[in-house]
Amino acid sequence: ITSQRWSSESDLVDAFEWAGVQCLFGAAEKSGELDRVENELFRFGRITSADADLQMALSSPALPASAKTAIVSDLLSDKAAPVTVEVLSFITAHLRGRRLDQAVEQMTDLAAQRRGKLVAVVRCARPLTGDQEPRLTAALERIYRQPVAVNIEVDPSLVGGITVQIGDEVIDGSISGR
Repeated sequence: ITSQRWSSESDLVDAFEWAGVQCLFGAAEKSGELDRVENELFRFGRITSADADLQMALSSPALPASAKTAIVSDLLSDKAAPVTVEVLSFITAHLRGRRLDQAVEQMTDLAAQRRGKLVAVVRCARPLTGDQEPRLTAALERIYRQPVAVNIEVDPSLVGGITVQIGDEVIDGSISGR
């Protein structure tokens, strides 16, 4: 890592962060919890996006890192895998100019990449039924010709239909999009 050339000073820090997170994801993979960790990271990102006070507290440069870590631990210690708590505690304490939602999304994407999958964020007006999610996953895997991890976000503001976002690509199958 250190023998490589770096465009900016933050590149080295990013590389060490990435390596550390990959080690944690490797441990989760070995224990069979990587899927759970990825899902918990996604859910945490959605929860913080929906709760302005929580997002403000975890993003505030005025709040010490220890306080942010305590908030994450209090919220998740009984409900999430230890790797999830450790990753989220670290990134909330070390945002380094990033927005919280972006940092959590990066970690979710890294977990999915570790599993060899693309991440699809699916927004729908109501939860999908039992057979709809596997059918959607299979259709996306046929389109993209690789495994896809589907994260579903219920958005009542959609009248009907769904939107699917994979990276920068958006498939708008919502009623308003038609």
